[in-house]
Amino acid sequence: MPGDDLLPRADIVSTRAVTIDVDAAAIWPWLAQFGPGRGGAYTYDWIETSSD
Repeated sequence: MPGDDLLPRADIVSTRAVTIDVDAAAIWPWLAQFGPGRGGAYTYDWIETSSD
């Protein structure tokens, strides 16, 4: 994957992906709401509750 060479001896390696068979315009409103301060990062609690 792009960027794998940035950390050649990573302790953990994981690739998570999903393919959605629709036009970008159909999925963009859903993607735009992801992230801290929006709909959520949908990940580990420590990421969503970061004080940064």
